Amino acid sequence: MKDFVELGLSQGVSKSLGEMGVKTPTDVQKEIIPLLLDKEVDLLAMAQTGSGKTLAYVTPIIDKIKATEGIQALVLVPTRELAQQVKKVFFKSTKHIDKRLFVEAVYGGQKIHDQEDRLKKPTQILVATPGRLLELLERNSLDIRSLKYLVLDEADEMIQMGFRPDLNRLIRYMSDQKHVWLFSATLPDELRAVIKKYLRPGYESFKADTKIRLNPNINHEFKELAPGDKMDYIIDQIDGMNGEQGIIFVRTKANAQKLAEELSEDGIAAKALEGNMGQRDRDKVMRGFKNGATQILVATDVAARGLDISDLNYIIHHQLPDQTVFYPHRSGRTARAGKKGLSLALVSPRENHLLNEIEKTFQIKFKQR
Repeated sequence: MKDFVELGLSQGVSKSLGEMGVKTPTDVQKEIIPLLLDKEVDLLAMAQTGSGKTLAYVTPIIDKIKATEGIQALVLVPTRELAQQVKKVFFKSTKHIDKRLFVEAVYGGQKIHDQEDRLKKPTQILVATPGRLLELLERNSLDIRSLKYLVLDEADEMIQMGFRPDLNRLIRYMSDQKHVWLFSATLPDELRAVIKKYLRPGYESFKADTKIRLNPNINHEFKELAPGDKMDYIIDQIDGMNGEQGIIFVRTKANAQKLAEELSEDGIAAKALEGNMGQRDRDKVMRGFKNGATQILVATDVAARGLDISDLNYIIHHQLPDQTVFYPHRSGRTARAGKKGLSLALVSPRENHLLNEIEKTFQIKFKQR
């Protein structure tokens, strides 16, 4: 079984990973790290969340770039939360390396002047959301013409969230000499056009095992209900949880706000998290949830991407997701760090086909209540 040094990474990076508790490479890392270390290539990597894809691009970047030049690596991500997580991974992975590398993250919801001040310091690695990066470029606050590596992480999510026009504008600020590494869980038609435009012909391609293995500590259950009966059932479930925190997933922004308001009227501390919210409001909601002031978060799939919440006891699906790929993202919010968790789906009779599709795709069995 190979370790990270055998994959070609430096002793310093390997030691840093060891201190993070990362001792054995995942299948994605075994394939991608040696490739990116050995060659100057463009890459399309199909890999699910939880496959170890972040370290698969973070570690080669750290070992390949120099400490003396400007911004050489840019990682674009769809959400502020993911930007913060990726920056943290870079920071921890550089703890024991021989050279001094500096990583910065820029995203909406922070004062742009503060970010401009931080970018005046030497920075080799930048993690950014597309909108804020574009603002900074248009203000001439940074220069990415010396860029060597552009990573598009969760590219399908960026496209789904409407960032394609921003990506098209951003690419004009970059040199044609850069290499593009694109990571995506799915391959929608609109993303194919992005691949054709941004990746060189003959790019390397990697596809991880697409069978997502869900956390075995999650209990998957369902309750068949008429739509009009779901609210009363949800309230009963929350009352039976003895104040434990949970997330209720819905499909639309309007449903998120409506359900949160109805729960609040019933005396339950609930807040909505949806895509129309400004970053300040979003941060306020997340602070309230993390400090325990809010018991229930009512969220849409896109708004919940990148959330890093520990000790979450249960997930309720007010509606199952339209796309089965969202189910592991939802249910994976619970049963962290070896704990048990509940993923409860409330389904109307006409939604049974979605239940069956999820069972078949992820080799799980829902227990009927």
